[in-house]
Amino acid sequence: MDEKTKEYVEKLHAVLLDMMIDLDKFLRDNNINYSIAYGSMIGAVRHKGFIPWDDDFDIFMKRDDYERFIKIYRETGGIDGYTLYATDNPESWLTHSKLYKNNTAIVSSVDDLYAPVTKETEHREVFIDIVPLDKIPIDKHKRKKFMFNAKMRLVYTRNHPYQAKNSKLLWLVSKILLAIPKSCKKRIRNKTNAFIVKYNDLQQDFNYISTAEPAVLKDSFPPIIDEIIDVEFEGRNFMMYKEYDKLLRVTYGDYMQLPLPENRKPVHSNGAILISDVEKYLSEHGKGEYKQE
Repeated sequence: MDEKTKEYVEKLHAVLLDMMIDLDKFLRDNNINYSIAYGSMIGAVRHKGFIPWDDDFDIFMKRDDYERFIKIYRETGGIDGYTLYATDNPESWLTHSKLYKNNTAIVSSVDDLYAPVTKETEHREVFIDIVPLDKIPIDKHKRKKFMFNAKMRLVYTRNHPYQAKNSKLLWLVSKILLAIPKSCKKRIRNKTNAFIVKYNDLQQDFNYISTAEPAVLKDSFPPIIDEIIDVEFEGRNFMMYKEYDKLLRVTYGDYMQLPLPENRKPVHSNGAILISDVEKYLSEHGKGEYKQE
């Protein structure tokens, strides 16, 4: 990473760490279990904190904890200074949730702060991804049906053709499937939402899976996520599944092996600018008012 990118990532890590401290407290106070996930989990194991070039933060929740979290967050008013964009919103374009830190912004340039807010730019704040895990049957027939519904759910939730590597046919077919009335899309979305959670009462012959995006649908985890430990992360303790090694190897293989130097760079926000206090920035620069949607 060049010095500018390194400075950006370090600034982002400071904001994300503060966010996780606040979120962890809320979850512990309400007896809600979670686990740091994906690259954040690798960071905890390999670096005892952030991967130096990572630019996001993910946590897992089993479906029952996830739904209880959203319910309690709404009932209590949540965490001061944050906005939860969750799947209880019927207009959500996500199949997981995002917790945004108010008064922050990740933008391509500071001029974006003064541009009109559009659907594409309505959320510019720093966020944590909160990903539910659902049970998927091991039975091949049921599993195939589950995966079909998961893919259809992504198409009709995001209202965008299915995006997966080496799958132009899926992209084309889903594009055609989107050319139906809005009311039909809503019915399909509701039906697939219900299907995804229908196996969560299974007591055996299942794995866990995230259906948050196409890239993760290839991975399913063995049912070894009941036991949770505290793990050190940047000098703090966060929750993590005790059997993290087995989970990480499903997705990443030898996750302790560092990537090549040229691949050690941010994935989601390379070249972006982080403003950690938007109101202060605008006040100091005297350029109007920032309105968060």
